[in-house]
Amino acid sequence: MATATGFANIEKLNENNYELWKVQMKSVLIFNDLWGYVDGTEVKPEADAQDWTKKDSKALALINLSISHSQLNHVKKAATSKQAWDGLKAVFESRGPVRKAVLYKQLLRLEKKPDVSMSQYVIEFTSKAEQLAETGIDIPEELLSVMLLGSLPAEFENFSVAIESRDDIPSFENLKLKLVEEEARQIDRVIPSNQDCNSNSALVTKGRRANKKTDTQKPNLKCYNCGKMGHKSRVCWSKPKNDGKNKNNENDAMTVVALEPQGTCAETEQASWTLMNVNNRKCIPQQIIS
Repeated sequence: MATATGFANIEKLNENNYELWKVQMKSVLIFNDLWGYVDGTEVKPEADAQDWTKKDSKALALINLSISHSQLNHVKKAATSKQAWDGLKAVFESRGPVRKAVLYKQLLRLEKKPDVSMSQYVIEFTSKAEQLAETGIDIPEELLSVMLLGSLPAEFENFSVAIESRDDIPSFENLKLKLVEEEARQIDRVIPSNQDCNSNSALVTKGRRANKKTDTQKPNLKCYNCGKMGHKSRVCWSKPKNDGKNKNNENDAMTVVALEPQGTCAETEQASWTLMNVNNRKCIPQQIIS
């Protein structure tokens, strides 16, 4: 569709979007200086009507091009843009009891979906209420506020209880503003919580990596049991199975070493000093160990 007409992004009329389509389509016709032909203010002249017919046909073409195939049946017999517009109005703005019942049920069944923002939802709710008012049914503001609160999901339950517990329920317009603010507050409360969780997860992951690096990194140590690098003798895989026995022998052999005079142990003329093992209480001549 040519952008010069001003409605390249307008959604075509279907069975559910008449109110939105009507506002946007009227703006398109005004943009193209054609709205006077649609609302009847530009009357067809009795003489020299060629220019009027040309512009009215252009307005009719724009209307037809903005309607989905399923709704074209409502305007296919229209000869002028005003006839097409009035025909659509008669279908979608009927004031009969059936129309009233349908709109009222739609308003009662409205519920906020998770993928719809609060600002979008209050617009949809208000639009349904306005459509119902156009049929002659005016719902009091206080009742509209109660109906709006009742259509909210569980995450707004505390908010609804707080509002309903007041002596006076806010006006419908004020309630819509408070709902948008409440949604923004809930979003602000959730985002920092997620950031804290992500930070904690990052710290845990970093700690695990550091521990893994520490565990896998081999120290620059030399084993005095096998002579190899990278471990201590107490964890050496080459040690004999009788580690405990050898350990006791080592403790017994060299727990305390002392040099004493000859007279404190055995009477040996040639041995002037002896080596004493305190654990075993034995004396050994010095010449044996020298």
